[in-house]
Amino acid sequence: MTTRPRRAIVAAGGPRRDPLPRDGFCSMATVTAVEPKVTREQRAAIGEAVVRLERQFYGRGPSSVRVSVTEESPVSIVALSVDSLTAADRTLNARGGEDAVRRHVEALNAATREDFVRAIEEIVEQPVTAYLAQIHPLTGYGIRVFLFDEGEQTEI
Repeated sequence: MTTRPRRAIVAAGGPRRDPLPRDGFCSMATVTAVEPKVTREQRAAIGEAVVRLERQFYGRGPSSVRVSVTEESPVSIVALSVDSLTAADRTLNARGGEDAVRRHVEALNAATREDFVRAIEEIVEQPVTAYLAQIHPLTGYGIRVFLFDEGEQTEI
């Protein structure tokens, strides 16, 4: 990932949602952005890593994983897992144990955090500065967000 300046339009009184202010008065500000350099091959490797790790730690992998990358700072890689619930999770849901599924998923996410972060860092060759993970206890959609920015890395 490299840094390049970006130009942003800032109207008097703060940023606007419109691309150009209606009154015609604006100033240009330079914003530092991180440009992602995540290749198609790296995206595929990220998807494969998520499937492999979920299979290793959860006993089964998702039916598919979709990986997307933002274009602006902070750069984020989002891995969406489809059908991530285990048979035990589905059984608990069917019998009113949604809270138990939520606690189970949260405990697994905390226990496997370092493994997922390490795998992504090895693929993109950049340190992850923040990691968020959640699996919806009813639908089984899982989301893992890996953030990269130029700020100081905090313990994740």
